[in-house]
Amino acid sequence: MKLTELPRKWSQRWRNLNFALLRLSLRVVPSESHRVFAVALVSGALCGLAAVSFHLGIIWAEGKLIDRAFTAAGRTWIWWTILIPTAGSLLCGAILQYVIPGARGSGIPQVKVAYAVRGGRVPCTEALGKFVVGIL
Repeated sequence: MKLTELPRKWSQRWRNLNFALLRLSLRVVPSESHRVFAVALVSGALCGLAAVSFHLGIIWAEGKLIDRAFTAAGRTWIWWTILIPTAGSLLCGAILQYVIPGARGSGIPQVKVAYAVRGGRVPCTEALGKFVVGIL
């Protein structure tokens, strides 16, 4: 199989999965108001899980980086508390400049453009990039 055939193969599988989920939802939840309610429940649960994982990611990064700098031996904690945030900001800047430039900014203009132009689709790489850069 050629490398150029992979995206087409995966898009066909994704499309088939979407159709299967649509058929299942039409069988399980017959009325439109119930389907809207089910979508609202699922999206609310996923957003809640994303918020909790973001909070836990911040706590994890703080424990691994900042707390470790504060407990460094002697007076080296002073240099570590200056070096770690500086290195984190440089890393975030490099990620936003070279790896995922679409993840810059607050995200509100990107969501508006996605809603108006791209059919409501925000690229997954931009969302994950914002998530990681926000934690750092």
